[in-house]
Amino acid sequence: MLPRTLAISLHTVIQFADGAIWVHSADTDQSLSSSDSGLLQVLAAFRTPADPEVVARESARPAVALQQIVELTAIGALVGAAASDAEVPEIEPGRLVPQYMSPLAASLDSLAGALGAIGPTVAQAIREESGVGLEARLIAITSGLVALQQVIGSRIPGWIDQQLRRLDLPERGLSVHVGAGSSHLEGWVNVDLWPAPLSLDFRWGLPFAAGSTDRVYLSHVLEHAYYPNEALQLLREIHRVLRPGGRVRIVVPDIEACIAAYCANDRRFIEGRREHWPDWNIRTRMESFLGFAGVGPHPGMFGETHKWGYDFETLAHVLTQVGFVDIRRCGYQASTDLALRVDHASAWAGANVDGSYYSLFVEAQR
Repeated sequence: MLPRTLAISLHTVIQFADGAIWVHSADTDQSLSSSDSGLLQVLAAFRTPADPEVVARESARPAVALQQIVELTAIGALVGAAASDAEVPEIEPGRLVPQYMSPLAASLDSLAGALGAIGPTVAQAIREESGVGLEARLIAITSGLVALQQVIGSRIPGWIDQQLRRLDLPERGLSVHVGAGSSHLEGWVNVDLWPAPLSLDFRWGLPFAAGSTDRVYLSHVLEHAYYPNEALQLLREIHRVLRPGGRVRIVVPDIEACIAAYCANDRRFIEGRREHWPDWNIRTRMESFLGFAGVGPHPGMFGETHKWGYDFETLAHVLTQVGFVDIRRCGYQASTDLALRVDHASAWAGANVDGSYYSLFVEAQR
């Protein structure tokens, strides 16, 4: 017996091959093929939840349409849809990352290795066993992820607007703290992942008008962006929102200092990091150096791990590419703009051993 309301599953993939329509469901790994173009009309009727009996009755061939609906439901291409607006408990989407996304990333990494290692004989055997080839399965997985991205992406502009209305920001003269974490600066726009006052992914860009910002501060953020594309994208956005003469202060792990400590076997500098990060698992000085520089992160760690390491030369290079001028190396809490002496807000920026800081402090002007 069919559910009273059906809709197309997000994991449904439609393909055309050899004059036939192929419908595949990633939920069940089953597929259906037909040369009848009416199958597409049936599927289209369930783009939004619909009564299957009504759809069949209103089609040109009710009996055929009903049979197709039954078959599509059997393979999981059509799924039951709730007819009521029952309340759904709220969840914190960020908690889904370690529960689902991290294992998925690790699985994709392992799967990529397996696909590169097996030969066509194994692939053919898999198709014969299940009736669905490897490519069709990968298309189904990709389709499901793309569909989810589109659903989430369609909500992002409204989510940003809702937050900006609540913050009621002035049109000019902003001070923006990117990657604020739990250290919110008074009088600044504190930006980070949820539940920051302005919650966003920096890859979406900064939702401020060009030239609306006097200063931007980001501490231990840039190394979490892939180099060079994501890093340049973020720096371009900062350059865009800054007014002429506005300044950006960037704090990143000082990889040049790490290299110097490694070469000199400076155990005090290497092991002193434990005083600030007790969980830092130091076994060799190479692990300490490369881990801080972003080498070898687990695929499921996402934004938690470093993606790149900077010395002054490299950071100055990317800042110059974006159009910044007056690029200078600074010290802790040392800035020509008194309002940018906010390194105290970052636990990472202040980390030092005997006065030698683990961070590189750089400022540049728009």
